[in-house]
Amino acid sequence: METNLPFELLSYIFLLLYTDPSVPRAKDDFENTHKLQSAMTVCKRWRHIVETTPALWTDIWLGHSPRPQRTTINQWLEYVEVQLNRSGNLPLNLNIMVECVVLEDALRVLNPHLSRCRWLGLRGPSEKDADQVKCSKLSVHTTLSAIHILLSSPFPALKFLSVDDISTWRLVRTDNDDLNRFVFVNAPNLISITSRCSALKVIVKCSHPPPFTPPSLQDLSLRGSWDDDPLIIPSDKLNLPNLKTLSLQTMDYVWQFLSALCAPQLENLVISCSLAYWPSAGELPTNISPLTHLRRLEWHTYSDSAGEEPSLHCLFRHSTSLVSFAYIFDADLEGPSEWAGSAGSGSGDANIGAILNILFEQKAAKLCPNLRSICFPSLNLDNVVRLIELRPALERISLQVRKTNDVIVTGAREEWRIKVDQMRWIKSQAEFVFPTLELPVALQQEDDVAWDPEGTTDIAEGV
Repeated sequence: METNLPFELLSYIFLLLYTDPSVPRAKDDFENTHKLQSAMTVCKRWRHIVETTPALWTDIWLGHSPRPQRTTINQWLEYVEVQLNRSGNLPLNLNIMVECVVLEDALRVLNPHLSRCRWLGLRGPSEKDADQVKCSKLSVHTTLSAIHILLSSPFPALKFLSVDDISTWRLVRTDNDDLNRFVFVNAPNLISITSRCSALKVIVKCSHPPPFTPPSLQDLSLRGSWDDDPLIIPSDKLNLPNLKTLSLQTMDYVWQFLSALCAPQLENLVISCSLAYWPSAGELPTNISPLTHLRRLEWHTYSDSAGEEPSLHCLFRHSTSLVSFAYIFDADLEGPSEWAGSAGSGSGDANIGAILNILFEQKAAKLCPNLRSICFPSLNLDNVVRLIELRPALERISLQVRKTNDVIVTGAREEWRIKVDQMRWIKSQAEFVFPTLELPVALQQEDDVAWDPEGTTDIAEGV
């Protein structure tokens, strides 16, 4: 192998490898391995180039703290400090596996460098490695207070903050640890916050102390808790003038949050709170700020959700610029075949019917005249045709599953021809997206509709 290439050229090649997402670091890197570890073992010159190029040390990953049989805590801290120092004064991306690192110790070497942190991720192990962390010596004694101390430190350069769904029950609790305690992140230039951990309530607002809401924030994703939702609801207006994307998950007080929110530039709203209690039309708040710039609404549901229609109707009324609406069945709760029946007997089909009634209303059409894309768990072809006729601006309709009797017609040939003609007309009017299914070649098929006069084909699963 040629190792006499100029220093600058090798540095550039290494930088391409280091920043290339197709050369990923292992998701759960317990060994704090450098992405270019293999390159550093080729020869002394390559190792020297990697070690002396600051740009190759800006991605700091803290996996497990030292195992006693390998190294001491001081040796491990020295190794972490060497990595930080090699990055010079460049901005840092810092990932910490908080269930595997003694954060109290790590803070001793991290503190001087936090002002350079541009991206901060607090990670938990993947499901595959969760048992390994729980049962092995990798599980350590980080306290919740240490996480609060870290997040409350000054981060003048921080742009992105991501907090995984950390299993706080694995963390050591002290008298100072309060799961209901707010975390006001001192990062005036934050652009994005993603918090999947309900025990770490970041970017929340209360009367005392004053709220901290960086005007630069553009992307906010919050996960609540069914037990303590009121604690993350702002007490008065939460002003986020540049917020573009908002995602609310697992909270029972969505409307209280939206009522407190003032985000005039909000374009994307994702609500994944299927188990929430949804208010009736008379219980909905009247002080919601107009969502005049909202263009995409994504609503996650499941087959036993109830009472969603008034809330969606209210959102439609306040979102005059809406161009995309996705009513998505949450596959994490149940299999999509729940929606595939031809008649539908559960509340899931009742919900779809209620939402369709909103879209079919002439008044609703006037409120959302620019709606161009719709996604539903399932619709029969008759309703797809009606949607297109009532909303000529529609350009795309997508389904998660298809109704069984729209895939295979078991009646007379004339019934099958009607379905085929419907499908052809729909495809001529809009992009129609749905999962395809391999059917027996013996069946007569046209335009994704098959005819089985004998009624012998079973496609109940995975339509």
